[in-house]
Amino acid sequence: MCDGIDRAVAMVNPVAGYRVISVEKIRQRSASGRYDSAFPNVAHDLAESSVPYFAVYLATLGDALESAVRDLGARSEMVAAMALDAIGTAMLDTMGRKLEGQVDSRARRLGFFSGCRIGPGLNGADMENQVLLFSLLDADTLGVRLNASLVMQPAKSISAFVIFNNEELRQAPGNKCSRCQMKRCQFRLSPNVATSGRGLCNQRT
Repeated sequence: MCDGIDRAVAMVNPVAGYRVISVEKIRQRSASGRYDSAFPNVAHDLAESSVPYFAVYLATLGDALESAVRDLGARSEMVAAMALDAIGTAMLDTMGRKLEGQVDSRARRLGFFSGCRIGPGLNGADMENQVLLFSLLDADTLGVRLNASLVMQPAKSISAFVIFNNEELRQAPGNKCSRCQMKRCQFRLSPNVATSGRGLCNQRT
């Protein structure tokens, strides 16, 4: 495992970026009907937000690690492939946490708190919202693109909207599996707990 970590560190090219955006920009375009069909639910939730800002972020590890995982799998070295893939996922999670910390610091400087994190394709957020996110953040300069199914390439990439709040949200108890609404996730570690709330932001983050 230590060798796998060293190998992963040597092959990844981590790049990340975020941007804080005025909700008014979304509100004006939503009122014009521009988002009615192309970006259905996140745009409409943002247009109704009482807080004037939100953020988008994007991070990637690059292509090399994913290519190495595929090569190992093609040679039937499944244990090594799974270990390298897991290390890459942990690296990507770490990048996401660091980005969320930066976004939260920026929100607090503006007098708000970072709140609901919305990942396109997860927890009720339509995959088409990835198009909106990429239009708001210069994804090409980060080396990330969308394929025909709106899946990010390289695969070891992460993206999200972060809606700002007037009040700090209490951290929900338990691990992330206990807060996730996906009912049939093959990686679930604990039963999910139904939460109450409105729209896409019905989880404490």
